[in-house]
Amino acid sequence: MDKINNNLPKIIKSTRLKLGKSQTEFGNLFDPPAAKSIISRWEKGISTPSPDRLARISSLTGYAVDELLYGTLSDAILELMAEIDEISSIIFESESIEKFVARASSLDETLELRNIYNYVMYRYHDYYGEPRTEALQIDKELRNTEDKKLIENYYKNETKRGDLYILENTLRIAKALGVSPYEKHRLLMIMTDEAKNHFEGIDHTKNGLYTLIANEIGELTNSKIPSLVSIIDKDGTLTRIAQIDENTERAVVEILNASLEKVKKILNEHN
Repeated sequence: MDKINNNLPKIIKSTRLKLGKSQTEFGNLFDPPAAKSIISRWEKGISTPSPDRLARISSLTGYAVDELLYGTLSDAILELMAEIDEISSIIFESESIEKFVARASSLDETLELRNIYNYVMYRYHDYYGEPRTEALQIDKELRNTEDKKLIENYYKNETKRGDLYILENTLRIAKALGVSPYEKHRLLMIMTDEAKNHFEGIDHTKNGLYTLIANEIGELTNSKIPSLVSIIDKDGTLTRIAQIDENTERAVVEILNASLEKVKKILNEHN
């Protein structure tokens, strides 16, 4: 995101008017003073203030220099969401993530497109309000106008709730990490992580921590460990291939499950 904030001219003009200054008087607030013609060019978006003058405008407005140049973090996140919405139909039409990212011309773009694809998949296959009812899932079969309107409003509100959730969490995390509005790739990574976490039922609470650990242990005990020690033959027969006996495997799984119970106990004790 390297374009200059479109709102910068408006910010400068509104600041000048709030101070009750003419363009000449406003120009005198700078050292050295800026001519009336320069202020006029700023307010029309014809030119951009120099770094020194941007720092002065920052002190007058309360906006950080990055916010003056590139908009606020909130603006940047909303803009990114809008850009992704515009190409979401292409993502849904793609048969796989590989086909979608095939349009990339560089490694950086490949990583960006992968994040966009994953964000859309998590974001649009999740819900952020009440779970969808059977009636909502078969909305295409409905013919009643009032029912269709009800369903349409449901999805509109659902979209608003989801976007607000992603916006608030991304904004909070980006601020904590010191991410600047122009760091589009970092904002996208945070958005994707938040959509993934919500999809998996993981939030930034103790319950989220427990769910995260439970998911990981569940994958280990139900998928990764079994696939490490055994394979399924063509006829469906399970054959052990690792030099790990069943008793050892069972003991390890028991330790993992016991660890999960200990985590649960610790979290309950620290309410």
